[in-house]
Amino acid sequence: MKWFRKYIGNRDYSADLTVFKTFYDDLRSPAGMMMLVGSNRDFDYTVYVRIPEGLTGTFAEYEASGAPEEEQVMGLCGAPRDLLEHLKMKR
Repeated sequence: MKWFRKYIGNRDYSADLTVFKTFYDDLRSPAGMMMLVGSNRDFDYTVYVRIPEGLTGTFAEYEASGAPEEEQVMGLCGAPRDLLEHLKMKR
């Protein structure tokens, strides 16, 4: 699985979440597949997905990246154990 990201600022990311959740459920919740949102300021978001390479075309607007490093990271979709590895709260 590889990380990808898309900067969205203050725009709504619910459509991306719906697409992600559909694939996540269809693939029977694969270990390591997750969607997170990171932020260093209020209402300034970057959405991250960790997906199998076969899904990269579905998230064509996303660019290759590493795991989120923002000051605040929230889990949107994924196994709780996978998400906990990356979640951060404001310092």
